[in-house]
Amino acid sequence: MTPVFASSQSASEIEALCAKAARGAGMEWGVAEEAGRAAQWLYTIGLNGPAALLRLLDRHSKTGQLAVAGKDLLAADGGDLSPIDVGTALSDFANIDQGSKQISQVLAPLLLLPFVHQIARAENRAYELEWRQGKMFVHPNGTCSGMVRQLENTHACRIAMNPTEGISSPALQSAQRPLLAADMIARLNMYAMRTTVPATAASRANAGSGATDND
Repeated sequence: MTPVFASSQSASEIEALCAKAARGAGMEWGVAEEAGRAAQWLYTIGLNGPAALLRLLDRHSKTGQLAVAGKDLLAADGGDLSPIDVGTALSDFANIDQGSKQISQVLAPLLLLPFVHQIARAENRAYELEWRQGKMFVHPNGTCSGMVRQLENTHACRIAMNPTEGISSPALQSAQRPLLAADMIARLNMYAMRTTVPATAASRANAGSGATDND
């Protein structure tokens, strides 16, 4: 069957939809907004951030509790980590020398890239991400190189994160934004609709002005 793709989406539309979907899946608003920004950042550089986010939302209720041990990020209860929780923890120290670290099994690891970029930009050096199936680099100027597509298609993995010196950033180029499957957009909208409060008799009765306009 030929896949059906949604019409072109602007970056701001993607961010708003993804943030609302994350909220509908149970994330706090601040975390949901981080998720929306991460998906949008990936989308603008040609990676399918919305699909990665949907993969996370389908399992969000089963993600583990994040624990920090030195510079390593671990799952306290042994479950898979949320990349938004990991990324937020990384961002908290974006202006501090990060150094190498190990990250426990993380769902939808593609969503880590925007957060790693924040650190790479703050430190003006590239970061290497290595997992069992491959290796890639996130550069200070916002480019990514190496086995990026393999990470895009990875459901979950453990990651070693290491700063690298002397690696030149590839030149920035205009990226072609990915085509988004219509059924994927529909599922994000399904999550987003959970933020809508159903109308009640009381809310309908109180709609509009409660005062009589005699002027």
